[in-house]
Amino acid sequence: MDDTCAVQFDLNRNGILDYYYAGTNEEFDKFCELYNARFSKTTNCPQVVQFRLLIAAYRLDPSVNNIRKGATEIKLEGVTNLKSGNKCLFGKNKYEEIEIVSVNTTTNTVTVKPPLAAYDNTDGIRLVRGLSGLATSSFLLVTNDGGDCANVIGHEILHTNNFGHLRDVKEGDNLMHYKRSPGTNMLRFRKQTFYKEEDDGLSGFDQWSDINRVEITEGE
Repeated sequence: MDDTCAVQFDLNRNGILDYYYAGTNEEFDKFCELYNARFSKTTNCPQVVQFRLLIAAYRLDPSVNNIRKGATEIKLEGVTNLKSGNKCLFGKNKYEEIEIVSVNTTTNTVTVKPPLAAYDNTDGIRLVRGLSGLATSSFLLVTNDGGDCANVIGHEILHTNNFGHLRDVKEGDNLMHYKRSPGTNMLRFRKQTFYKEEDDGLSGFDQWSDINRVEITEGE
């Protein structure tokens, strides 16, 4: 679904759904408003919606008025789902490529490399990274992801409470691998290594035991 469809969510006309993890989330809110007004929801399960492109976006903290040339720290509104090693873009109309070195969840600050260019005016400056899928309480948002859409949908469905609330893992041959490389379509009957430190201790013995086998009465 994109800005040429009946559900015209693309407020900044960049051809992408911009999903903000902190602060206002205008495009996703507009999408939800228009989708719910046009289509009826028939099950308690999240609805799968495919987009051409999907990005996670992070605004600068309102206290940041400028960025000096050579800076390696960025204070954001929030840092949800940002991790060391993430490849991101930073800027406004013209973006520079950066990599997350470390994340401070207390101060909402990320350390990046290489050093940044100078920004005298930070209005509209943001950090963005591409997403192949995202699970919310009402929707599974996915992109085609190079023809691997089925695995992306399976991955995001298994994130939801309806089916198991499985966490992202580091094992590369696992369907719940955090990058979901094409062909990673297996689940394991053994403990996996969580990608996010905050998920430690939240899972059962193995992925198969975590899957919700309670009957879903309103469809599959």
